[in-house]
Amino acid sequence: MDEERRAYSGQTGEDESREAFDSAETERNEETPVSADADTIPRENTAPVYETFSLYGSEDEKQWTPPQADAAPTVKTKQKKPSFPWKTLGKTAAIAVFGLMIVFSTATSAYLLKDHLSAENTVAQIKETNSSAKEDNVTQTSSSGEELSVTEINAKVASSVVLITGTNMYGSGQGTGMIISDDGYILTNAHVVKDFSQLNVTLNDENQTKYEATMVGYDDTTDLAVIKIDADGLTPVTFGTSADLEVGESVVVIGNPLGEEFSGSVTTGIVSALNRKVEFDDGQVYTYIQTDAAINSGNSGGPLVNMSGQVIGINSAKIDSSIAEGMGFAIPIDIAVPVINDLIENGYVTNRPYIGISGETIDEQYSKYYSLPQGVHVVSIASGSPAANSDLQVDDIITAINDTAVTSIGELNNIKNQYSPGDTVSLTVYRHDTQKTLTIKITLSEMTSDMQ
Repeated sequence: MDEERRAYSGQTGEDESREAFDSAETERNEETPVSADADTIPRENTAPVYETFSLYGSEDEKQWTPPQADAAPTVKTKQKKPSFPWKTLGKTAAIAVFGLMIVFSTATSAYLLKDHLSAENTVAQIKETNSSAKEDNVTQTSSSGEELSVTEINAKVASSVVLITGTNMYGSGQGTGMIISDDGYILTNAHVVKDFSQLNVTLNDENQTKYEATMVGYDDTTDLAVIKIDADGLTPVTFGTSADLEVGESVVVIGNPLGEEFSGSVTTGIVSALNRKVEFDDGQVYTYIQTDAAINSGNSGGPLVNMSGQVIGINSAKIDSSIAEGMGFAIPIDIAVPVINDLIENGYVTNRPYIGISGETIDEQYSKYYSLPQGVHVVSIASGSPAANSDLQVDDIITAINDTAVTSIGELNNIKNQYSPGDTVSLTVYRHDTQKTLTIKITLSEMTSDMQ
């Protein structure tokens, strides 16, 4: 909910337009509680933002930041210029560069902090993952069916869309989820729920019934999470198939933009593009359905619905730019279903390879400034991990995996995820103390829920 990732677009076009677009930041559509007084009136923000739950700054920092998603075919990341010498790199550097991320919004004067960003968590490529569950907990149906009106779709789906509220010692936030089983399993985005110690769900029923929710599992790689409430007799959504989608097809978004005050909002649009790749500033790349249906902060985790009333995507992000409008993004349901089943069955997605490091990207600017190779600076090594059982050391710079160059955390994870737990890979490493390049072999293990 609180995680903000900013990226600069590399969209082509006239120089003037490109400069303006490059200043746009990508952000997930996080849930943001806001009130409709004068202080919460949206202000122009030229950066596309990751939709984040709700983070708040001090009273003087109050500023509403709409969630955003990437709209360009690829969005290039922009790393912060280091302001400290190599000798001071370490955990502090990792936190300063990509770990302690604050998203400002309105409502309360608190802020949510992300303690660290692990290289394992910033996986660069969404891939379909085979579930190990013997019997799927959720299934899909063909997306062909009787075409409904928007009014009929809302009548069919709205009761299955819920408001999610999360709180912790730093603040609170609100987002959207959807009921996926009659006994209380609810699907949403990982960034909506993962950083909150207490979760509550409000049903869209006559009494606005409230429940405490428990975390079943979440997956940073796909930005998906499943939570559960103690309830029976609920009406779940119906999953369609995103493979059947065509550009130009009409779609409907149902959710809670800006939180409870505007809960149950319905917007419409079309499928603008399929298989749209969006890269965030940490190097993480997502494959999205692009739509021009309005997606705002608080819509994260809600359904993107076809005209048969079937869920074909999970709303997640949008572009926020002074020169771009109507560029929202949703995770394709075909990618989500195997992950959902794994989360329900195991609490995590199985068969994900794990190295066991936290790191920061040394980009081209950083590399030239400090005369260091581009790659991933190892900030910390998890105890008992494959990295800990190898010769890898803190402050090493990983420059390649199996001779494939690595220039960012995203690339590191993207290449790593082409392998399986149990595979042995060779890391090419620059060791600053000795100024030597080494080859270190690491046997990958499986990433479990406690390793995210």
